[in-house]
Parts: sequence; structure tokens; C-alpha cells
Amino acid sequence: WPVLIAQSAWFMHWKKFFMKTKLKVGFIGSGNIAPYHVASLKINNFEICNFYSRNYKKALKFSKDNNIVKPSKSFKDFVEKGKNCDLFVIVVKTEAIVKYLNKIFPLKKFILIEKPGTLNFKKLIKFSNSKVFIGYNRRFYNIFKKAKYILQKHAKFTCVINLTEKSNKGFKIIKLNSIHILDLCFFLFGSLKILSINKSGKSKLNNFNINLHDKNKNLIIVNFLFDAPINQSINIFFDNQLLELEPIEKLSIKRDFNVLPPSKKISFRRYIPKLIKSEYVKSQINQKPGFQEQYNELRNVIEYNTKPKFLCSVKEGISNLKFVEKILKKII
Repeated sequence: WPVLIAQSAWFMHWKKFFMKTKLKVGFIGSGNIAPYHVASLKINNFEICNFYSRNYKKALKFSKDNNIVKPSKSFKDFVEKGKNCDLFVIVVKTEAIVKYLNKIFPLKKFILIEKPGTLNFKKLIKFSNSKVFIGYNRRFYNIFKKAKYILQKHAKFTCVINLTEKSNKGFKIIKLNSIHILDLCFFLFGSLKILSINKSGKSKLNNFNINLHDKNKNLIIVNFLFDAPINQSINIFFDNQLLELEPIEKLSIKRDFNVLPPSKKISFRRYIPKLIKSEYVKSQINQKPGFQEQYNELRNVIEYNTKPKFLCSVKEGISNLKFVEKILKKII
């Protein structure tokens, strides 16, 4: 009977509540995004016991500013110390992630790398079916979970997505940044089929749109507008309702219209969508939205061997990059 109690759902629930085991982390990177990772790790009771950054002087300052262990002077020393870690977190520049991942991977530990992981999906293939995850933190926004739940109740819908990036970044920015929104498309709608890709104008770098179908042949239109002064947005229409994510951190649910009659100042009738409900993504001061929830799920995967629900696997990360490659081949 002691074994049955130990395996029961009741026991696991209270074990999670009372146990305060600190999981050990090997942390690589000291850039702008790194402090947010450190803060969320601490909240979820991870302990950074091993740290490395290429610039030792900068690393020392980072350690002091973020109250973590002093950095290893060499990467070889870092790897040797890392044998006792439960998790590695790699948050260096995208182009350098795989270099460090290759050296850490033989330790057979859980690893989280910053999105998108690489610019060349082929470099990630060897890490498929492994303990490596990619940090697409927006999947963990409470408002996207809610939007997905609502969509599951409606088989038919139409979606319009507006994306914008600075043109001086070139097409590379689609892999580095726009891919985050495209990952949300797969998260919300499942597998997608490209119907057409249309360019505006004949120049190499120009606006374009993508027409997609999900498995139920619902139409999803992605408009990519360079330098446009707009918020990135996802608008989903079904029945007489609109799920509006604009900006991405805010969910508004609208239905029908309020009709405003002409007035002395405005001489025409106006139709204003009725706002039913709106909410922003949950976040705390000095926290990146989704980071805390992402590390909470990762902790459960490591400590209790739970199945990942929202974490992005390497296979999914590869699919994201392949999808972008298809788009770029059509527009370049």
C-alpha cells in the first residue's frame, strides 16, 4: 500500500505543494533577455549554480547585478561543472546557440534554448526526440490559451493577421522575430497549408501576404507589411463575433455593433463593434509575460516526468523554420 499512496494523484499534488527542491541550472548568456530568464528561474525555485558568458568581465557584472553564482572562466570548466545540473539554459545570439548546444547535448540533460534556436533548421535535426525545448514563451500567455479554448468550440472561422518589421533588417528578421507570431498560428490552428503567396510590387524587399488553410479549410490571411506604423495583430472572425489580439498582449472579444447617430460634430452614422470583454496578458514587474509559466511547466517535466503541454519541441521548432523557408523561397 505505501507504493499505491506514493503513485496516487493526491500524493503527487501535495508533494508538489510541500517539496521545495531547488533544481540546478547551468546558464549561458548575459544579453538583454538574460535577466528575465534569471528572474523567472528564481521564482520557480531553480538555482543557477553554473554560469558562463564569453566576455568574462561582462559576466562578472551580470553575476553581481542578478545575484547569481560567479561565472566560469572557461567554457571547458563550465561543462565540467555542469555534470551535476538538471537543466541548461542557452540565451546567446541566435547564430551561436547551436555551437553551445552541440557541446552541452552529450551531458544528456534538459535544455532550453532561446527562440528560434538557429537560422538553419538542418542544424536542429540531430536534437529531435530529445530533452531540448525552444522558448516560444507567447504560447504560455493566458489570453492565447483562452483564444485556443474558444476556437475549439467553433469549427468555422476566418483569421486575418497583420505583421510588421523594419525593412532595414532584411528578410532575416522574419526568422528572428516574425516567426514568433507564425508559431502562434500553429499553436492556435494546428497544421497549415499554403494556398498562395502574393508580393506587392517587383522589388526584392516588399510587402506580401500569405493565404493559408487549416485542416478544416478555414482561411487564414497573413499580411506582412514592412515599416507599417501598426500593432501586430491577430483577428479571428466566427458567427457574429471577433476575437481581437491587438496588440498581441491584449485580447478583446467583440460582437455586433453599436450604432451612433449623426451629430453636430460628426455628420454621418457610425458603427462601433460592441466590446464584450477585454484583458491583457498576465505579467509582473520585471517579468517577461509567459516566462514564469514556461519555467513552471519545464520544472514539472523535469521533476515529475509530466508530458509537455505548451513547451515547444525541437520538431515543432524545425517545422516553424521550414515554414519560413517556404515563404522566403516565394518572395525573394
